[in-house]
Amino acid sequence: MNTKKQSPQVKPPRIFQYLNSPPRLCLGCLNNIDGNPRKQYCSDECKVKHKSHLRYTGIEGIDYLVCPACKIHTRQFTPDHAKMHGYCSIKEMATALNIDKITCTRKKELSRGENNPAYQHNGKYSAWSKNFIHGYNKENHLQKNKNQSNFVRENKEKFKNNIEYWLAQTDGNIEEATKLHKKSQTRDLAFFVGKYGEIEGTHRHATKIQKWITSFKKCNFSKISQSLFVEIIKNISQLENIYFATYNRQDMEKYSNKEYILRVKNTYIRPDFICLTRKKIIEFDGTYWHSAARANPLREQMRDAKIKEAGYLVLHISENEYNQNKQQVIDKCLHFLNQ
Repeated sequence: MNTKKQSPQVKPPRIFQYLNSPPRLCLGCLNNIDGNPRKQYCSDECKVKHKSHLRYTGIEGIDYLVCPACKIHTRQFTPDHAKMHGYCSIKEMATALNIDKITCTRKKELSRGENNPAYQHNGKYSAWSKNFIHGYNKENHLQKNKNQSNFVRENKEKFKNNIEYWLAQTDGNIEEATKLHKKSQTRDLAFFVGKYGEIEGTHRHATKIQKWITSFKKCNFSKISQSLFVEIIKNISQLENIYFATYNRQDMEKYSNKEYILRVKNTYIRPDFICLTRKKIIEFDGTYWHSAARANPLREQMRDAKIKEAGYLVLHISENEYNQNKQQVIDKCLHFLNQ
């Protein structure tokens, strides 16, 4: 009996096993793939593109969007997608690639108001919030902020809020660049009307002013003006609907600045002192903000015109006038309110 052991059969290296494999087509770009028969894609880019095509189907523009640069299907273009193609923002990418939609119609419908899964989530779905459900990573957040700051600092010519951007757009014309830079940072009524038309622009501007003034927390009133207003209400028998910055009213307890927000033509204002019942307003012109160096007479005239158009009378009291003769100014204000 032959008990001689047979030597084990040596298998060729794996790389040689693939040499005679029949060519296959990449599922992403349909080009030939050589080598490992298990490979379905020639690159990671093709894999991502093909899987996005399988995931997002339907009607383009309604159910999904197609990136003109990489042909990936998506429901919404993100800042990361824009940076992947070398753009600073989605807006810049949309302008450069002529993209008219950032989010498909279906996603907008599903994400509107209470239908949004993250509706009033209080930060639990934001990786930059301390309430993030997967845990807040402070170090990662700080590093991201640092990276973004460095990116902005090194690419000033790519951001419209920098004068370098406008210098690049105007071939170094400092005067024209300064003019365009200032205009880009202005969001006044003329800007909204120019962009959206008379009716829609006026409405959007009024909405913006309302949001700003109702969330305004800074208390930029002077103590001396409040002392005048306190003396005035001491001499009024009926304190009907009177508002000023430090006057405590039950309906204004949650606000640190208790000035009344008055709706006038196309905008909102905060009068220094207002009596709604008598439709009278007292404006206290402080020395600092109403000095020759800082005052804007035309703006003040336009503001007063809007107040009068809303049906109110306005009286201006200067800080110097009050300091020189306090009782005389108090009497002047009382006479104005009672007449």
